[in-house]
Amino acid sequence: MVSGFFHKIIITATKAGKQKKIFRPFAFTLIIFWICGCNLLQAQCITHNQFEDSLLNIENAGRDKAIKLKEIIALKDQYVKCGFEKDSLYARMFHRIGAWEYATAYQVEHAIKDTRLAVSINISGKKNASPSFAAVSYKNLGFYYLQLSGYNEALIYYDSAAILFKKYTGDAEDVSFCRLQRGNIFFKKGDYQKDVEETTIGLKIAMAASDTLDIIDLLNERGQAYEKLNSYEYALNDVNTALNYLKGSDNYGAFANAYKVMGNIMADKGDFLKLKYYYSLAIQYREKTEDPESIAGDYNDGGYMFYFKGKNVGEANKYYRKAYDISSAADISFVSMVACMNIAQVYFDQQQYSAALAKTQQSILLLANHFHSDDVLKNPSHKDILSLDTKSYMGILLYNKSECLLYLYKQTRDKKFLASSIATALLADSVITDMRHEQTGEQSKLYWTNYARPFYTNALEACWLANDTSLAFFFMEKSRAVLLNDQMNQLGAAAKLPPAEAAQQEAYQINIIEQQQNLSSLDESSAAYASLQVKLLQAKDDFEHYIKTLEQKYPLYYQYKYADAVPSLQTVQQYLAAGKQSFIHYFINDTVSYILAITPSGTKLTRHSQQDFKSQQLTDFLRLCADKQALNNHYSDFGVLSNSIYKALFQPLQIPKGRVIICADNFLIPFEALTTDTEGKHFLIYDYTFSYVYSARYLMNRFNSYPAKGNFLGIAPVSFAGYLQLPDLKQSAKALNASATYYGSTRLLTDKEANTHNFLQELPKYTIANIFSHARADSTDNEPLLFMADSAIHLMQLQLINDPATRLVVLSACETNVGEHATGEGIYSLARGFAAAGIPSVSATLWKADEATIYGITELFNKNLSLGMNKDEALQQAKLSYMKNNGNEKMLPYYWANMVLAGNTAPLTLSADNHLWWWIGGIGIGVIIIALVMARRRAATNRKKI
Repeated sequence: MVSGFFHKIIITATKAGKQKKIFRPFAFTLIIFWICGCNLLQAQCITHNQFEDSLLNIENAGRDKAIKLKEIIALKDQYVKCGFEKDSLYARMFHRIGAWEYATAYQVEHAIKDTRLAVSINISGKKNASPSFAAVSYKNLGFYYLQLSGYNEALIYYDSAAILFKKYTGDAEDVSFCRLQRGNIFFKKGDYQKDVEETTIGLKIAMAASDTLDIIDLLNERGQAYEKLNSYEYALNDVNTALNYLKGSDNYGAFANAYKVMGNIMADKGDFLKLKYYYSLAIQYREKTEDPESIAGDYNDGGYMFYFKGKNVGEANKYYRKAYDISSAADISFVSMVACMNIAQVYFDQQQYSAALAKTQQSILLLANHFHSDDVLKNPSHKDILSLDTKSYMGILLYNKSECLLYLYKQTRDKKFLASSIATALLADSVITDMRHEQTGEQSKLYWTNYARPFYTNALEACWLANDTSLAFFFMEKSRAVLLNDQMNQLGAAAKLPPAEAAQQEAYQINIIEQQQNLSSLDESSAAYASLQVKLLQAKDDFEHYIKTLEQKYPLYYQYKYADAVPSLQTVQQYLAAGKQSFIHYFINDTVSYILAITPSGTKLTRHSQQDFKSQQLTDFLRLCADKQALNNHYSDFGVLSNSIYKALFQPLQIPKGRVIICADNFLIPFEALTTDTEGKHFLIYDYTFSYVYSARYLMNRFNSYPAKGNFLGIAPVSFAGYLQLPDLKQSAKALNASATYYGSTRLLTDKEANTHNFLQELPKYTIANIFSHARADSTDNEPLLFMADSAIHLMQLQLINDPATRLVVLSACETNVGEHATGEGIYSLARGFAAAGIPSVSATLWKADEATIYGITELFNKNLSLGMNKDEALQQAKLSYMKNNGNEKMLPYYWANMVLAGNTAPLTLSADNHLWWWIGGIGIGVIIIALVMARRRAATNRKKI
């Protein structure tokens, strides 16, 4: 076959500071028949095999590539004149033409066009096509697009190349190289988790093939991604392993990469002497590569570390200026842009805001090719930015520019700077949203959510200065629970898929969760862990490929998945008016806090400095509430603290008494336990009905509605498998029965029936699910657990709840609203897990509390719900009733403030027989009354007869 010859390429690519041929030469032996002179070729047609031999001769000749390019074009033209089929040989000619167009004149656009033509022939499925050589062309296309900073296209082409190499050639070096390139692209896009995943898969392949060069580069690449994710132990391990491989090598670029990562880690750890040492080493090695782009890039990175981590302005400035001089001399605009951006930051911190703004504008001009305005008040259009693959840099630049303009306004009080600051912030927010949509790894999304926090802080300050509550609401919403919003969009989008596609998507998700579960039970240092980790990453990769096909095939799916609109302030006020409610948005930082109160008829935006309010008070308050002994012993301290928080966070808002929705930020406390007096006597629960929500978007989300099998599902394991080492909950089954009596159409799962399988199968079928069990959670990265009789349910397993008819989950267990905190996202708790599964309301607990109290309040809560009360009012009245009827001790917030309601507060819609027990009771009483009346009449008749 012709494709047997297609294993040679001309162009080379710089990879990790060394020159590496993209495809290794393939030795072959042929008898070459060469017809002397192009004129002879034009005079007559030769055979197909002779054309192939001629092409091989041109490829292997030692002539200048520009001459070879002319020869191969002439050969291609003669091939067409001779009327031969446009087969794999013809494709190979165009592939070579593209490669030499790039190599001789840097004609990237022409190289892409010709290489695409080669691909189209080889993937056509025709008899003489060569899909194996299409992999070679795909790989070149990935390289070409990298030169244009076309990261999204490069990702696609490297991915296609890896798939075809794996399928047709089995060449491990090619596949691992494609993974390396994809990883580096994800790093440039700011998706560090995906970089780790790609390089981990690549390492597995490269190590199996003993491909030392790729192993070194993959280790360095993964090490720099781990450093960005603050996984320093993993980063150091990768880099040290790479350095061991490099002993005795002259691979200067790889040495430079390794030492640079070491320097970054030292900066993160605060060891600035070692930072300087390792960056000096890195630059020494890099200069041996004579690659100005990489050398300037190292100076940029070093300056950043000296400035932001080492606080060494002088050393940072030297590095930045050196980076700019080298990149400008070599006309490397991207590196020059980064240097300008860094120099602008120095000017800003020195309060030279005009100079900082000018440098920032220069950076934007270098990055945005289609934008040409020197006017610092103007920005490129969102449309222009959409075409950029370097959105992470544009997002940073726009954030910096918005901040510069804000400080210029505060310095000059010129309103044009404030207006431009807000306009720039809006554009920056759009770019941040675009970046999030392009990222797939949750850790990367969390990284950028955390990174964007200062941006939203500045945007809110601009809104406060402009007294613009509508925009303040917008920025608060865009900073809040964005990953949860993405998950809700995904659920809405899935409902638009055909059943078969939805089932396939579910199968992929189940596979990922099962792999995660298996991985969590293994030791990270074991060989089994490493093997299973690759399987998990491959499962995620397969799922991402599948999702991309769905986005292309189903426009509605795409539309719903990326729906990111924030409801207007007026829309929210209309919603509040219908329920006679108020809404409070909190944005709490260590140094400054913003609070936006929204009522049906008005808004109020307030600002607190660190002197006005310290966020530590919230932690102290929650700790006191959760400790019965401390609360008893220091109740006077509690009263003062509770009242202090009330005066700072609630009283100034002048919220009318009634129903209030709290959208907390980086904290969750029971507002009903705040007091209007310093003695701790008058709790807010007496005057207000509180519920909690992740964001206004979540509150107003139209959840998918599925038919329910019944009204009430009760789950109480009572006792647990021995290996779980949990005490029995002997009264839980009795308490569950008490709550169930208020509903018709119920099912109770107790003892062994309360297992993980039944939980996942039955919970989505009932309007209410009430769970009496143990739970475990803390504020670390340990995953929250909910225990069934046979095993623990992990937070990730709640993703297996599909198409829930459930409108409310009542988690009557300890710490079900506790978990790891993520900036802007809130707490990764069991309650949040049910919300992410598409359940609109969850009642959950904040601390370990009294078992009997939880059972008592839960029963009263269910009674009120069955009567058709709003969920928030049903819980408030249950608490008040319990406080009233259980003595002075139970007045402590420790007992009753533990359970809170998150999400939608509307009454539950129950099936018609829900009040059957009321009817039975009424009929029973009626029968008794009739019987008594009849008995009296008979007695009276008998007396008359006597």
